[in-house]
Amino acid sequence: MKFGKLMNLGLVVLPALAIAGCGKKGSEKFAQEIAPAVHEGVEAAVNHLAGSGDDASNETVSFAGPRSTIERILDETLLPKSAWAASLACSRALTATAGGCSRSGSCSYGAYDWNGNVQLTFSNGTNCLNPSISNPGDYFIRSGSFTLNGPRGSLETTTAAHVSYQGESIGGGAKVTRQADGSLGVDVLGGTKILKVSSGDEIMDISIRTKKTVTMNQLRRAGRVITGGELEIIHNLARFNAVHTYSGLTWGEAGCCYPTSGTIDIAFSGNLDGTAQVVFNGCGSFTVTRGADSAVFSLANCE
Repeated sequence: MKFGKLMNLGLVVLPALAIAGCGKKGSEKFAQEIAPAVHEGVEAAVNHLAGSGDDASNETVSFAGPRSTIERILDETLLPKSAWAASLACSRALTATAGGCSRSGSCSYGAYDWNGNVQLTFSNGTNCLNPSISNPGDYFIRSGSFTLNGPRGSLETTTAAHVSYQGESIGGGAKVTRQADGSLGVDVLGGTKILKVSSGDEIMDISIRTKKTVTMNQLRRAGRVITGGELEIIHNLARFNAVHTYSGLTWGEAGCCYPTSGTIDIAFSGNLDGTAQVVFNGCGSFTVTRGADSAVFSLANCE
């Protein structure tokens, strides 16, 4: 299946180099290319940051809950609408060892399945049954991979080493360290999301890593605040980078696993330049603005 047909099906994922936007007007390019790319990057980045705290606070929501935008796109592309309401069936398992643990999970509904695992490794010998990084310098590393499969494609999220379009190897998961002031420093060592159609053609390839340590006040979601730091989103097919800087990104609503307020300032380089800003205005809902153009999106996945 070619990129054009996927775009006609409503797939917002950008084909390689489309971001260059040959001859398109500014507002048209924003609506068709830039805003969807920002959305993909925000969703991937927020999931990596939030997931680094969820598992260690025994609040794992991996392999469950509402589907992300990309997953819903896969639904629309891969499954008939009659399958959307199919019952979600999941199984999970936790294996704890000295200094670590592994969470595995498998979910299915209709012809659609999601499976994989997440590992936590603690520097002080604790594990998921009694997680603790209370002393300055204590840390844990979260790594793993999970794959969403449908009849005509798959979405893989992995922390395994992956070569970016700039020739760098990116991987390793996320490292969370207790700081001297009691806060948590989050360093995304590396993670990647790859979307493929059944032919094996890749139509999205996004890598993530930290350029400057991000500050998190606590592991648990209720009252979690992320601020500062720099997270780099690398769009390997469209060949551009987006650096996110966080200000007061807050999880503040009961029953909501997404940010409810805060901002992300974004600086682009490569095949896309300039800046944009994301402002959260409710449970997972945000507005992305670039110059005079803006668009509203929603997150729909906590991993």
